[in-house]
Amino acid sequence: MAAILIFDMIYVLTGGGPGDSTSMISWFAYAEIFKNLNLGHGIALSIIIALITLGLIFLYLRVIRSEETVS
Repeated sequence: MAAILIFDMIYVLTGGGPGDSTSMISWFAYAEIFKNLNLGHGIALSIIIALITLGLIFLYLRVIRSEETVS
């Protein structure tokens, strides 16, 4: 979860470089939208990121709920 939210630190410190070595999917979505002006691909990547995050949240909540019922 923390890796999804760390876009700002990567952008400020490295800008995705050198040679795209620190780029993540959120950086790629940003580059598609604002650098390449490819809005369709950028929005699709953003929706995929949101769905993955939502899935991880539901999984986390299910694990926490199952631990509460066992205790």
